[in-house]
Amino acid sequence: MSSNPTEDERDAYIRITMTMRSAIYFYNKYTNLSKFINVYYSPGVPTAEASSNGDLRFGKDRSYMFVGTAMHEMAHTMGMGTTSEYRAMFRDGVFQGQKAQALLREIDGPNAVLKGDSQHFWPYGLNYSSEVKSAQDLINHARIVEAMYQDIFKEAFYKQGRVKSASSGKCMGITSSNTLELMDCTNEATLVKIFSMGDNPVTYRIQLGTRVVDIPNESTAAGIKASTYGFNGGAHQKYVFEGSGNSILLRNYKSGHYLQAVGNDIIQNPLSSYNRNSFTWQIIEEK
Repeated sequence: MSSNPTEDERDAYIRITMTMRSAIYFYNKYTNLSKFINVYYSPGVPTAEASSNGDLRFGKDRSYMFVGTAMHEMAHTMGMGTTSEYRAMFRDGVFQGQKAQALLREIDGPNAVLKGDSQHFWPYGLNYSSEVKSAQDLINHARIVEAMYQDIFKEAFYKQGRVKSASSGKCMGITSSNTLELMDCTNEATLVKIFSMGDNPVTYRIQLGTRVVDIPNESTAAGIKASTYGFNGGAHQKYVFEGSGNSILLRNYKSGHYLQAVGNDIIQNPLSSYNRNSFTWQIIEEK
């Protein structure tokens, strides 16, 4: 955002903010998808565009500052039409994912088929503003994108609850300043949602509110304090769960280090048999 915006920029910022708030509302209300997105006003962009790295740009044409366009572009940030994984899921123009096809049949009837090309899918891809005839079209879009994401990236909701340190008896939580720290497990800020991803190996993201457990700067060094950040799909935000029940280890998929409870901090370090208890965690599930 410009520090000294022109009249054109001020008008665009207002329109884009309102549009994105509406788009985020539908995705947040009807899906469990999570993505850190940077939104820009770029007058040189003819319409609107987005990439899987989370960048989303609106051009000068106000007709594209519209909730349907915003949701279409948000789908691009989540890999729809922007990743090789997406393209690999199509055969002869038909999407091969079972979850998304089943959901579309549930919405449109037994003969409905989800189709697409290297960049777009239909129906409910919101490729044109004319596709949005009611709020239900926006809801259906969000639900289809989530199902496609699950098919493509093998993602599914795993558990909701708390992640408790065996050594301190405290739970991972997020502070008002988005810091990750250990705190009393009765604190509402310790409630997490855990999602599984992939299948070889299965990894997990640990989500607190709209943010996930993250290793700053994607560091692979030992001694780095874990924090929180918006999910961007990076390996540094994914964990392999080793063990089960009341005794699991959380291995960062990128660094290979394990999360260790050190005071109220959570640090990534090589696993040590000397103080193994500080590396041990329990997932307390809540229905």
